[in-house]
Amino acid sequence: MPLTLEQFVALAHRHAQAESDADVAGTLATLEAEPAYTFYPAGRKFTGMANTRRFYEGFVSHFKPRIQNVEFHGEAVGIGGLYQEYTISLECDDGQVRDYRILGVLVFGDNALAGERMYADEALFRLLAGSLWDEMERI
Repeated sequence: MPLTLEQFVALAHRHAQAESDADVAGTLATLEAEPAYTFYPAGRKFTGMANTRRFYEGFVSHFKPRIQNVEFHGEAVGIGGLYQEYTISLECDDGQVRDYRILGVLVFGDNALAGERMYADEALFRLLAGSLWDEMERI
């Protein structure tokens, strides 16, 4: 039986907290077996649990340590997902700290989260995806 909207919102909040805590196992536990992650307007995506695990392991080891600050701007709930907007202050490869605005949609699936759609600058996505970026499917 599918989750209720209230249950999906609680699951999305658990996902976001696990991500914030650098808890890869906890983050993956909120997802369906074959999640999909899409990046707009860059037009890239990856699918599957193996790629998702790789993405979050890279997030924890390479991306998260670069984060200098996160400013949460708000969230909204729609029938298909939980929308969250942030500004992330990030140390880039050149040592400069830059601010990136991101809108993430935690997509509701049948019984867990089906993945995420993200809207941000391609420079942020390249840092976020790391070595996975060049392997991602173009959409």
